[in-house]
Amino acid sequence: MWNTVGAGVITSALTGMAIPGNVVMRLKGAALGVAVGGLATLPFAYAVEELEKFLPAQATTTEESARVEDRKLDMTSVFIEQLESELEEYKSEEKKRRRRWFSRS
Repeated sequence: MWNTVGAGVITSALTGMAIPGNVVMRLKGAALGVAVGGLATLPFAYAVEELEKFLPAQATTTEESARVEDRKLDMTSVFIEQLESELEEYKSEEKKRRRRWFSRS
């Protein structure tokens, strides 16, 4: 999270330094860039951190194996595989539930 905020702060500060004028004006621009950049990227960084919690559990093990095998990790296929397995599990539970309902009546 703090890497994202730091990148936003540095980028904004450097943009503030690009303001034409004397040194004092550039320092004011850099200070304003630090404040605005930090405040603007903090919610974004927090949202990214929260979204990473929803990554599939297989992603970490798949990512490690991808590093070992020197291949690129495709998070979309990992997510689709997890979604398909959860759907199959849901379907089997739904079939069991329906069987019980019919057998009781």
